Amino acid sequence: MRTKIYTKSGDFGETSLLGGPRVSKMNPQLEAYGNLDEVNALLGLNISELKRSSANASSKAIINTIEKVQHEIFTVCSHLACSDSKLLPKLPKLNDEIILLLEKNIDLMDNSIPQLKNFILPGGLIAAAQLHVTRTVVRRAERTVIGHFAINKILEKETQNKIIMFLNRLSDYLFVAARYINFSGKEPEKKWN
Repeated sequence: MRTKIYTKSGDFGETSLLGGPRVSKMNPQLEAYGNLDEVNALLGLNISELKRSSANASSKAIINTIEKVQHEIFTVCSHLACSDSKLLPKLPKLNDEIILLLEKNIDLMDNSIPQLKNFILPGGLIAAAQLHVTRTVVRRAERTVIGHFAINKILEKETQNKIIMFLNRLSDYLFVAARYINFSGKEPEKKWN
């Protein structure tokens, strides 16, 4: 028998964490992984727009990286949703290579576009503007994750640091990718006065 997508267990403002306890949907832990769920959905939108607007090798490389990031976000969310330290060893491991991948791709794109000398206004081509939106949501997610870590000590400090570094590097990646898309599409950047 097929299970239903709805359980009705969250109809009164509570949900269950991984490990069982019921908490308010206003809980900072839910805010942290809920914001990352939003990031993942926006990354899906970014991929759709990149596929729709261009089919060049550069866009395909960005799409490939974003898809890897989406998988890592699910892994990060599983760690953030955990309320029982005994369950942590059973969760998928964080990918130590993802930060290196983001840094490598940041450097590749950044070296092929004009050096940034001014603040720029987010915008340009739709694909680039959407990457900027996603970048800002990643920054919000990073802040809520850090807030969650300040009150919830289930994850080891090393794991917390990996997650924060991943989110920080992801927002850098999205910023450079947006600039790269605009540059590749011959869309001039608008400098902040």
